[in-house]
Amino acid sequence: MRSAGPGAPAASLSGGNAQKLVLARELAGGPAVVVAAQPTRGLDPEAARMITERVLAAAADGAAVVWFGAELDELFAVADRLVVLAGGTATPFAPPYDRGAIGMAMAGGSGGPDA
Repeated sequence: MRSAGPGAPAASLSGGNAQKLVLARELAGGPAVVVAAQPTRGLDPEAARMITERVLAAAADGAAVVWFGAELDELFAVADRLVVLAGGTATPFAPPYDRGAIGMAMAGGSGGPDA
């Protein structure tokens, strides 16, 4: 299958390429805040790595980044701190992360550092 090229309409891009296009557009100009809702979901590993690097580069350049995700290993790799939102409660966590306590918080139980 032949790529449509850089002049192709955004609507004709694959899901992964559309995601990369949106990310590039949103990061252009150095935003102060980046809200990324599952930015790597459904992507191949290389595309996911590229998106992660770009979002982390924005953070290194001073942007505040809020990364919503469901993959714990990915969150552990990118987060300075985590907040689990479950059952109407926000439970904060700081490294080193306790996978068991985070799992409990995700299930709606206590398990946070102040529980």
